[in-house]
Amino acid sequence: MDGGRIAQVIGSAGWSDDSEVTLAYSRGDENLPLVEAVRERRPVWLRSNAEYDACFANVVTETADAIGAGGHLALPLIHAGEVVGGLAFDFAFCPAIHATDELFTSLLAQATADALQRARSYDAEREARRSAELLSRAREDVLGVVAHDLRNPLNLVSMTTQLLLEPDLTPERRKSTVAINARAVARMNRLIGDLLDVVRMEAGHLSLDVGPTDITRVLVETMEAFQPRAAEQGISLVLSPEPPNAIVQADEERVLQLIDNLVGNALKFTPNGGRVSIGGFIDTNELRVSVADTGPGIPEDQRARLFDRFWQARGADRRGLGLGLPIAKGIAEAHGGRLWVESTLGSGSTFHFAMPLAR
Repeated sequence: MDGGRIAQVIGSAGWSDDSEVTLAYSRGDENLPLVEAVRERRPVWLRSNAEYDACFANVVTETADAIGAGGHLALPLIHAGEVVGGLAFDFAFCPAIHATDELFTSLLAQATADALQRARSYDAEREARRSAELLSRAREDVLGVVAHDLRNPLNLVSMTTQLLLEPDLTPERRKSTVAINARAVARMNRLIGDLLDVVRMEAGHLSLDVGPTDITRVLVETMEAFQPRAAEQGISLVLSPEPPNAIVQADEERVLQLIDNLVGNALKFTPNGGRVSIGGFIDTNELRVSVADTGPGIPEDQRARLFDRFWQARGADRRGLGLGLPIAKGIAEAHGGRLWVESTLGSGSTFHFAMPLAR
C-alpha cells in the first residue's frame, strides 16, 4: 500500500493463472474482499462461495472461482497504525471459525506487516545509501573539476601579479599583462557563477527578473560580443535569419546568458574556416532562437547526455566545466520554454531555444 492505494502486488499462488488476480488488485477494484479489508482496516471472513457471492456479487469470475474455494479470508497488514499491505487466502474447506483461528490470523497479519515494513525500510535505506554514494562521487567530481579548472586562471593571476611588480616593465607589456590578468579573473568569475547557478537550479531558486526584452537587441549584442573571438578562430559568425522585431517578457540577462552559452559552445567545436549562424523567428505564438554550427556533429548515443552536469568535463574534452548546456536548459525551462538539439554527424549541430510570446 502507498497511502490509500494499492501500489504493488507482490505475488499470488495456487491459481491456474494469476494475471487476472494481479490486474484486479493493481486496479484497486473496490469490490474485492482484500480491498475492503484494507479500506475498513479489519479482517474479512467468508465461509463459503455463497457468502462470497452475496457480499461481492460483481467480482470477476477469474477472481471469485479460485480452485473451487470453499472459504475466503482477507487481512489488513497494519504496522505502527498504518496500513502497509494486505493478505488474502482461499480455502478448499472452511470449518467453523473459533477464537483461536481469529487469534492466529491476527498474529499472522501482525508478523507479516512487520516483515513487509522491514523489507520496505531495507529497500528505502539501500536506495538512500546508493543516492548518498552517488552524491559523494558527484561531489568528488565537482571538487576535481573545480580544482582543475580554477587552477589555470589562478596561476595566471599569480604570474601576472608577480610580473606587474617588476619596476622596469614597459607600458605596452604592463598593459597586455593587466589584460591577461583581467581575463583570468573573468574566467574564474564565470566558473564560480556557473557552479552557483547549478546549485540554485537544484534548489529551485533560479530567480528571474522579468521585463520587456527586445530579442533583436539581444541577438545583435551577442554577435558583437563574440565577433572578435570568431575572427581569431577563423570562423564566420553571421546573423541568419534576421531576428524579428519581437518584444517578449523575459529576464534579459538570463536570455543573454543562455544564448552566450549556445554560441560559445558552437565556436568551441567549430573548426577553422567553419560557420556559426544565430537566428530568430516567430512560429505559432512562440519565439524561437537557433544557433547552428558546421562542426563535427554529435553522435546519437551522446545527445541524451548533453544536458547532464559535468558530463563534458568527465570525458576526454577538458575545455570547460560542462555546465553551459545544463544551465541554458534550466534558463529556458524557467521561462516556460524548452531547449533541444538537432545534429548530423559530419554536418554540424543546431541548438533551438523556444519560449511563448505571451506569458
